[in-house]
Amino acid sequence: MARLFALLVMLSLSPLASGESLIIEPKHARFDTNIASTQVQQAYTIRNQGSETVHIKSWKAISDFGEVVNLPPSLAPGESAEFQVDLPLPGKLGESTFRYALFTDEADVERYRFTLSGFVFSVISPENAVIDLGKIEAGSKVRHELTLDAREEIPLELVRIVDAPDWLDASLNDTTVSVGVRPNTSRGIKAGTIRVATNLAQQPFVEITAKAIIEGNLKPSTYVLGFKPAEVGETVQAQMELLYSGKRELGNLELDFPGKWEVERKGCSDAVGSESKCVRITLKRTIEESGKNADVLRFSMPDEPDLEIPFGIMGLNPDQSIREILIDEDQRAAVPAKIDITKAIQEQREASKVEPEPKQGADARKVSRAKGSGPVRLHWKAANDESIYGYMVYRANDRAGPYRRITAKPLPKQHMATMATPEGGQVFVDENVEPGKTYYYYIDTIARNGTQQRLSPVLSKTVTP
Repeated sequence: MARLFALLVMLSLSPLASGESLIIEPKHARFDTNIASTQVQQAYTIRNQGSETVHIKSWKAISDFGEVVNLPPSLAPGESAEFQVDLPLPGKLGESTFRYALFTDEADVERYRFTLSGFVFSVISPENAVIDLGKIEAGSKVRHELTLDAREEIPLELVRIVDAPDWLDASLNDTTVSVGVRPNTSRGIKAGTIRVATNLAQQPFVEITAKAIIEGNLKPSTYVLGFKPAEVGETVQAQMELLYSGKRELGNLELDFPGKWEVERKGCSDAVGSESKCVRITLKRTIEESGKNADVLRFSMPDEPDLEIPFGIMGLNPDQSIREILIDEDQRAAVPAKIDITKAIQEQREASKVEPEPKQGADARKVSRAKGSGPVRLHWKAANDESIYGYMVYRANDRAGPYRRITAKPLPKQHMATMATPEGGQVFVDENVEPGKTYYYYIDTIARNGTQQRLSPVLSKTVTP
């Protein structure tokens, strides 16, 4: 079952305990800018600076991605060794951090943490691909489609569906993905990832987020239950209402809840309609252990698919503080913030100009055509928006396209201090040009969350001998 309700909790870190014997270097490694669905490898060195032999028991990928390989089983005092993280990059784009932990036989050490981070981008658009079916009645045969594109030298082809949630009926037609809900799927909120193989060597897979709320005869007042973090020993409580429009009696409603819950059922005073049936359910649970607990509450009526309500609880040790909680991370990432560049100024400069230099703030369309000898030099300035990671440049031989990416990876954004000089700003030189031909360009911004947005209008240059 897909992870419907993810809790990622980063607890405030205390200084290193005096009993820690191992040193991991680098503690926070960074990989080069890379494309989603490709492989990253990072080497680490681990050293025992203590006076006793340390046995390494296990490791964990806290962020659920990557494998730690070649770990030594033990390290004697003063001994060091190398190990590696093999990370197949997932579809998560933008600035991404992957966390890992090692567990040893040291009684006074909980774990050793280290990270691997970097920027991940996609050559396939839309970058954060989402198919949102919204609220859909059970049994509906409505299908939703999403067409993908890639501005690459080789036209995009979708080869096959590698994986998809079991509640989805997914199919391919050229570069379009079509999805519908399978019959007899359990009711409730659904979310999952469709993984599709492509013909592109640079990005062999693309991931599409699918989500829906499937409604049936049981309609809850909420489709997700969240509880505030509580210390071990405390009791958490939540309340919800279920409106039933089927032919059965609500007395037939069965509850299947993981863990120890106190459940109270009552009628609803605000039931809608004389033929409607409503039950109000109050849930209580005492926190018995620390850590995150995410699962599903299941409601069953005879001869009907179950209704599933995901929940999440975080148990804290006494005096344990929380630094950050991200709930339903996948759904949040599927709706990225938009880039807003309100004071962007685009320029094109070359060795030989036949048009005058535009004034600061002039419309770039007035200087979008030029002639001169090669190579083609693109030069632009843009507002120092902190949400921008860098820029992509696309080129075509005709104004109407097709445009292809000519930057191997995003051009890193220059610091604002470089903008103050006459030659400051972003520069890209295209040397792969021929005399007598006209080339057309445009520039995209790429945000820190991996999404792209057009920065410049089409710029053109005719290369003279």
